Amino acid sequence: MRIAICDDEKSCNSQLSRLLTVYMERNEIEGYVIKQYISGEELLEGFSRSQFDFIFLDVNMPGLDGFETAGRIRDLDLKVGIVFVTYLNDFVQRGYNYNAKGYFYKPAKQQDIDNLMDRLLSERESSGKGRRYTLKEKKGDNVSLQLMDILYFESDNQYIITFANERKYTFRGKLDDVESELARAGFLRTHKSYLVNMKYVFKDFGDKVVLKSNESISLPVSRRYRAVVKEAFKGW
Repeated sequence: MRIAICDDEKSCNSQLSRLLTVYMERNEIEGYVIKQYISGEELLEGFSRSQFDFIFLDVNMPGLDGFETAGRIRDLDLKVGIVFVTYLNDFVQRGYNYNAKGYFYKPAKQQDIDNLMDRLLSERESSGKGRRYTLKEKKGDNVSLQLMDILYFESDNQYIITFANERKYTFRGKLDDVESELARAGFLRTHKSYLVNMKYVFKDFGDKVVLKSNESISLPVSRRYRAVVKEAFKGW
């Protein structure tokens, strides 16, 4: 889970980050990232679609305020969950023009964050974003992975290597079968040996795609799949 907090008051950023961290640890949520920004301009610099799952935006910021920042975010990403943070209740209705997931008022309290995150994660689970993929590793262990954590699958003879959470999981299978199972879950075949989670693709370069991860990963796009890949990432 990737969360951004954007507030020009650094103390508010830190407080909200602490409350979210308590929630994650209490609910045993692993692999989360919380990033802090002190202006809309800083948040938008280098912003890309699917970079974050949730963004907490302060309404009253100098320069670009929360609503202006949300408008620019929506030009780039229609799906990221936006939550507005404010001292006042005068702006609630306006926030829903940006398909906001909710509001809460400063100073944030742990119960407020707990209730909000419970709702957001419940909505995500019911929409399919919390879907999991279960595999039986070569060494015999059963592993259940959230689809959103899987970068890509790679075929290796009779086995498939799954790259997720900065780890590799190897299981016996055919990539055709995995492709068929995950075709409606945002996974795209780029090569006879590769099935890629589209949400992690940074750019399509024609003969390769580059993934967003802790390290830059390039995967080949074969001639057979080039037209399909080009169509899938049109406008990215």
